[in-house]
Amino acid sequence: MQQAGEPIPKKKKFVLCCEICEEHFTSHCPLLHGPKSAGTFCGLAGDGLGFLHIPYTSAAKAFTPQKISATAQITIVEGSVPADLVKKELARAIPVKWDWVVREHGTNSYIVPFPCQVELQRMISMKRLRTDNNEGVMLFEEWNNEIKPKQRLQKVWVNVYGVPHEIRSFLPLWAVGTILGATQRVDMRSMKKTGVVRLLVAVLDANCIPDDADIVVGNCLYEIFFKVEQVLTDNNDDNVHPDEFEDDDDLDSKDADKNHEMEDAEKNKNDTGSGSSSKVNPSSLPNSNQPQKNGKSDLEVEKVEKRIDLPVDMLLGEASDIVMSQIKEAAQINSSFLIEEDSVDVNASQDVTRTEGFKINNQVQLEANAAIHVSGQQQKTLQPRWSWAWQRSL
Repeated sequence: MQQAGEPIPKKKKFVLCCEICEEHFTSHCPLLHGPKSAGTFCGLAGDGLGFLHIPYTSAAKAFTPQKISATAQITIVEGSVPADLVKKELARAIPVKWDWVVREHGTNSYIVPFPCQVELQRMISMKRLRTDNNEGVMLFEEWNNEIKPKQRLQKVWVNVYGVPHEIRSFLPLWAVGTILGATQRVDMRSMKKTGVVRLLVAVLDANCIPDDADIVVGNCLYEIFFKVEQVLTDNNDDNVHPDEFEDDDDLDSKDADKNHEMEDAEKNKNDTGSGSSSKVNPSSLPNSNQPQKNGKSDLEVEKVEKRIDLPVDMLLGEASDIVMSQIKEAAQINSSFLIEEDSVDVNASQDVTRTEGFKINNQVQLEANAAIHVSGQQQKTLQPRWSWAWQRSL
């Protein structure tokens, strides 16, 4: 019971979160209730190719272990030393007050936390320590969280022949690659163009790839054949994407650009009405039927030619744009000249009309002046008569 004057204890807050992905409740986690991945045995087609493959995706959030400051990995190189004896030998060699915890790490190997980095480096400098009663020899090494692979698989491009057309889609062809090893890529673009199934597979030994294998599709047994095309020397994950996929994308974009350029040139030709026609450079067209040159394969020669054709096509397109702009400018200049000539003719006709008007106005004015002069003479002749009549009346 709480007494008077004592502070009120704060209530503990419990945060509920998913222990799998840490974003929601564990009972609502889609990974918990969704389909689970399973290990598969790959490489059944030949001896020396078999291994257990665990599928994973790099997008998944992985657990990062905490960094341990002073931890040793003790390996038994001679004799047999159990965990209890390792504790006694460490307490004898390092006389400090420390609760030794020995954890097994594989066969004849233990992971042991040390009280400080100084004692750890002292035992590492000793390298080996023989037990008191010669039961065995212990080797001291500094342990870290890095787990190094035992072996890196070879990545091989393989051509597969005799695959039934019913399974020539992405997922079934991925399963065909697991006959040799872990499938990395399925070249769907090459299969659509050439009709040959092309797979990138990670194998234990490229020399153990067999020439053929039997597969069952539905209730039919088929025999398929393998041919190694290329063994990749660099096993870096950044270089898994081959250049062939990028080159094919570039080819598709180049073909689309060529089609657009031809359509634009045809439209410009119809608009301007000029008899000039755009010519396509034959060297810019890909030629897949050329023989081998200088010991290189047809595929390599075709790649080089395609990379050279791209800037040539760009230059031809720029030149055609310049020519068409110059034609349009010339047409605009000719039209402006015609407009100026028409304006000059109109102005000249207006000037002639004005001069004729001036002449008519002058003649009318002269006739008016003459009429005024005549009327003045008549008044002068009538004035004496007026004056004589008036005097006579008086």
